Amino acid sequence: MKRLTAIALSSVGLLSIGTMAIAQSAPQPPQRGEARSPMDRASLEKRLATMFDAADTNRDGVLSVEERKAHQAQNRDKMRDAMFARLDANKDGSISKAEFTEAGAMAGGHQRRGHEGKRRGHGGPGMGGGMMMMGGELAAYRDKPIPRATFIQAGLAGFDRMDTNRDGKISPEERQAGRKAMMERRNTDQRPAQTPPVR
Repeated sequence: MKRLTAIALSSVGLLSIGTMAIAQSAPQPPQRGEARSPMDRASLEKRLATMFDAADTNRDGVLSVEERKAHQAQNRDKMRDAMFARLDANKDGSISKAEFTEAGAMAGGHQRRGHEGKRRGHGGPGMGGGMMMMGGELAAYRDKPIPRATFIQAGLAGFDRMDTNRDGKISPEERQAGRKAMMERRNTDQRPAQTPPVR
């Protein structure tokens, strides 16, 4: 099999980038090394404003549900193109079986080594960082327009929650603790309610 289908490409994507939760909108991923550096509040506020403005196509200061969906689709296309470029090692415009197999082997090794939090979308101020911090702040806006100030304040509220030593920066350790707390909350929310046994 010399050429791979889109389905095969998608499966390698799952192996190589892990599960990506793009909540409402997503900024560009951080550059290499940026996710590991401390993030300061002022930088995050600028990033959130940039995120919002990129998705607010009609410039009315409110993110509609339709604008968020369009922005998510655009980000998915960019991620898919970047993934294809990464897998197409010889840059011939297609992915051979050997390229596909090599990518799968590399992704499997990466996951086995336990590189926690280094997959795109799960760390730093990039794709998952800003959105991860918002936690449940925007839950009430899932099917409603989000005003610009509300969007930015949700991100900053999450920042303040993670900035446990109140120094205006989120260190890698605080980020890791925040990620762990978020996963614990998510697991608790997904756990079925326990009912007492009937006697």
